[in-house]
Amino acid sequence: SDDDGNASVGARLHRTTLQLPNGDLLAVMYAWFDEDCAPASYEPRMMKTRVFVVKSCDLGKTWETLSTVAVDAGIGTEGFGEPVMVRVERGPHEGRIICVMRTGRDLYTAYSDNDGQDWSDFKSLALPGIDVFRSREWKAQFEGKYNHIDPHRRSLSGAIVDPDLTQMKNGALVLSFGVRLPAQLNWQDPTVPGNGVYAAFSLDGGDTWSHVIQ
Repeated sequence: SDDDGNASVGARLHRTTLQLPNGDLLAVMYAWFDEDCAPASYEPRMMKTRVFVVKSCDLGKTWETLSTVAVDAGIGTEGFGEPVMVRVERGPHEGRIICVMRTGRDLYTAYSDNDGQDWSDFKSLALPGIDVFRSREWKAQFEGKYNHIDPHRRSLSGAIVDPDLTQMKNGALVLSFGVRLPAQLNWQDPTVPGNGVYAAFSLDGGDTWSHVIQ
């Protein structure tokens, strides 16, 4: 199912299609494979998804699965999803493809130095000043108020959602994303100060992220 418990049969191409220097196309998607059977923490009918790359050598007429970027039954509340990619155009990592993914809690990232054939180990993406698990700061705002909400959606932990990547003309990378505090109860009361849309910048080809602005 999808995350509301409704039937879902589609794989999702969330954002990015890249054209490599040789003309081949890469697209990043998320879905379930047959072996992906770990249930999402808040919707047991939905399985945790993986992120994978598909490739076209004929300008998009046909596609084939190239590689899995990230899969892990223990990560996040919904696995890896909402992926976005960028190909670094300058600096020491020129040619590297960076992928950033949502997990239902924090963001994760992985990279490929051979046009998407193989990927680094995925790791949590550090964003200075943002901690979606620091629920003690907004706990009092929600305690006891929304007991009518599905208990699976009552967690006070937040979530970082809907990432996107852009490369500026000077080579700097810009990562935009949303922050929900808490992940679901923010719809009941969105006034926690950290809620909102953010941007972070990388000046070293995606190794670190800084200059976080809301």
